[in-house]
Amino acid sequence: MGGLDWTADGITDHGVLTGLSDDDHAQYALLAGRSGGQTLLGGTAASENLVLRSTAHATKGLVTIGNTSTGFLSLDETNRRVGINTGATSYALDVRGTPVDIGYLAKFEGLTSPYSTYILLVAAGANEQAGFSLFQSTHNEEWRYAVIGNGADSFRVSNTTSGNVWFMTVPGNMLLDSTHTSNPSTGSKVFILGDGTAPTGMASNTAGLYADDVSGTVNLFGINEAGETTRLTWGTPQTYAESNVTTDRTYDANATSLDELADVLGTLLADLRARGIIL
Repeated sequence: MGGLDWTADGITDHGVLTGLSDDDHAQYALLAGRSGGQTLLGGTAASENLVLRSTAHATKGLVTIGNTSTGFLSLDETNRRVGINTGATSYALDVRGTPVDIGYLAKFEGLTSPYSTYILLVAAGANEQAGFSLFQSTHNEEWRYAVIGNGADSFRVSNTTSGNVWFMTVPGNMLLDSTHTSNPSTGSKVFILGDGTAPTGMASNTAGLYADDVSGTVNLFGINEAGETTRLTWGTPQTYAESNVTTDRTYDANATSLDELADVLGTLLADLRARGIIL
């Protein structure tokens, strides 16, 4: 054609082309890795996305980010679960590894005032629960914290294995008060109750403690199942000094001497002192 002769070069296989390993198309992702790294962009317009999927097949698999031998993140498309260092997830978020691998699961620090840091756990229905639990496998004990729901809002800390609840602060105090938020300026390891009133309608097989203001001083009270109250604190004990007392806890109201009556009274004062009621 036009005095030129055309000759076919005989190449029928893409693999025999030269320069296939040259990285001269920067607009394309290089799956084998690119010197200096590379960035993948999903779109060019506002609010567009980059979507990665495990397979085109109806039965989905995992989308894995990272090296499965050192540390990785996996998304289970079938069960809608996320795994850290595992692809065999059993929970919505499943974290595996030794303490050296994980360290802090979540850590917040270096925040400047004003600041707010929350872990938000939401229960969708009135009878559902939201919270978190810690399981100690050596002693087979599970502790649940901040469980909210079951028909009424509540805050509970419970040991689901033994049924016991422990509150421990090292070395601070535990404060139960709806109006005063500060702890005492001195002292530690104190269980503190704010000023309140005697509860009514105690539930069966229960007893409790409460604080109440009496003549300007808040004191501690006990209350039993029947709603009967006992004052437990009385302020500064009074000082008594007795002498020549012979311990005597037998008192005959019809036939006793004045000395014997004095001994009984002295013994009673000693008993009150031993219990911290007087000095």
